[in-house]
Amino acid sequence: MNGTEEATSQKDHTMFLYDKINFTATVNSQQNGILLITIGSMFTIASFISGIVYWNHNRK
Repeated sequence: MNGTEEATSQKDHTMFLYDKINFTATVNSQQNGILLITIGSMFTIASFISGIVYWNHNRK
């Protein structure tokens, strides 16, 4: 459905809801991916900074 027609039959309603559920699942998957990338990046940066601090602290 392109959004200009009214859904009158049960099949139209079913396809509309299927499209909405499919879109929602896709958005949720993308949000989870972004969250994992963000958390992973923060841990990576924190580890890198900790390594630099440790190396500077133990340097002679």
